Amino acid sequence: MTRWLQCQEAVIWFNSYLTWHNGNNHLATHPADDCSGSDKGDTSQAHAADPPNYTTPESARSSPSSGMPYRLSKRPQFPRKTVPYLQQHHGAVHFIPALQDFLSNLTNGQQYFCPNVNDRFDCFSNVMIQLTPHDHMANRNLTARIYSHPQRDNRSRKPPTLARFDTALALFDENPQQCGGFHGFRVAEIRVIFKLLPHLGNYPHPLVYVHWFKALNYFDDSVGMFCATCSTQQRCPNAAIIPIHRLIQPCHLIPKFPVGAVNPRTLISAFLTGTKIIFNYPWYYYVLGMTISEVEVQVGGQVNYHTVVVGKHSSGSQEPVRVETVARYNGSRESVECTLQSNVHNVAASALNSRPM
Repeated sequence: MTRWLQCQEAVIWFNSYLTWHNGNNHLATHPADDCSGSDKGDTSQAHAADPPNYTTPESARSSPSSGMPYRLSKRPQFPRKTVPYLQQHHGAVHFIPALQDFLSNLTNGQQYFCPNVNDRFDCFSNVMIQLTPHDHMANRNLTARIYSHPQRDNRSRKPPTLARFDTALALFDENPQQCGGFHGFRVAEIRVIFKLLPHLGNYPHPLVYVHWFKALNYFDDSVGMFCATCSTQQRCPNAAIIPIHRLIQPCHLIPKFPVGAVNPRTLISAFLTGTKIIFNYPWYYYVLGMTISEVEVQVGGQVNYHTVVVGKHSSGSQEPVRVETVARYNGSRESVECTLQSNVHNVAASALNSRPM
């Protein structure tokens, strides 16, 4: 009975908070100076010294213990990783162009040292960020951990650690953020957490390679959640590199599965690249505005189903697509099967998007 009364009291307090929250017409409470000055260093002039020294004002979201709104381990979990490794295992296919854009913004278009595929970066598997205080949250633990790592092999008696690339709410544009709510914020999928190499410049914060979602402009009243869409550029993920102190807090993506049975072996990484999902600050999400179907792959005598993008939204194609169908546009059956297992969505998109089903 005591436990039931505690639950009822918690519900009443939370309903009171929601009433106050909705009365002020805010979707989320973020102080106006939460991230002020966090990206002013992006436009700072680079010094002519070798290497350049990129300095930024300290973030207003600082932790009392360390003076920074984040905490990283002293030693990287993945030291000296090459760019091809990041592209293959982290999905950071646009790592070099994104890093060049970041350095160009830092130097305001002036000359800088260009990164190349032979550079080796120290990467981290997770970061702990300091959350913004809220009236409805306890102040004893205002931290959250964000993970970003590929699959890792453990000892012989332990199963491998599955790949995990969390999503987080990040500062996209500081000017609209002054309006409050979700203005100026976007969801980002964290693919790589790394530090800038010394010969490329002395930057005070670690960096994050992300894949952006589009702005949160649509709210679904039926479920009380926002609808989000993966941001793309020329049918590729909209990638960028941002300072780590632009991460505001983790966010949770909930898949909205298609009608019918769902394969329990499907990995969450498949949903982040090709299915409808809901986000908790919550949402739906379409990739490239196309329909979702399944590719039937025969592997080792068993039939595995992988959710992929198979056609344009106007095509109305909802039937499963077999390997033979993909092979007609992409080469032999054996090469298609191997590629589908490693990167189902990119193969389906490249093989089928340009042709009617």
